[in-house]
Parts: sequence; C-alpha cells; structure tokens
Amino acid sequence: MILKPGVAAVDKPGMSEHDLPSDSLDEQNLLVLQSYADRSQAAAAACDDHDGWLDRLEMMEYGDPEELTRIHGTLIALGMLKFKLASRETGLQYRISQRGQCAIEHLTGMTTTAAVPAP
Repeated sequence: MILKPGVAAVDKPGMSEHDLPSDSLDEQNLLVLQSYADRSQAAAAACDDHDGWLDRLEMMEYGDPEELTRIHGTLIALGMLKFKLASRETGLQYRISQRGQCAIEHLTGMTTTAAVPAP
C-alpha cells in the first residue's frame, strides 16, 4: 500500500493506536521514547504554551550516536515519534505521538502525563 502524502503508517486502515508492535521495541527504544515523554512533561510544566516539539536528544547513557540515530528511525517508522524541520538554526525537532504515549503506558504500566497535541 502506498500512503498519501501526510498520512503516517499508523493511519493505515484498520490499524489503531492500540495495535502496538511491542516486539519491535527493545529497551533502548523504550528508553529514548520515555526520555522524550519526560522532557515533554517537564517543558509543559515550565511553559503553558509548550507545543510538544523538542530538540533532538544528543547523548544517551549508552552513548553511540549511530545507535541513537537508528533508534530515532525505528521510533519514527513505528509511528511513535514525529519529527519536523523547525529551522536551519534549530534543525530537527521531535514530538512523541499518541501511539508512542500508548506504547509507554502499555509496556511499562505507567500512565504518562506528557501532553500530546493533536496533529
């Protein structure tokens, strides 16, 4: 199936946010996803008009920049992380999707309070 421009893989007919490919997420994927959720929650608490977009994570405890790039790609492909080119100066920004938030809740049993703005 070829998707129309602006339609994410998560928007495929018959697929819901609850059809989570949890076997595709390893501990590092979940750690990055949770890091974005935590940062979004902190940003929302600090700023009333936070829109959910965050600068890219640069370093993680496990460190390898190529691995971090692979994880971002996996999370984007699974529809759990959204991205946009903010500007030349800022570069890419990321936002956890509703599907990503559901994945965190499903896999950890913890309810996230990160605000996930509508697309």
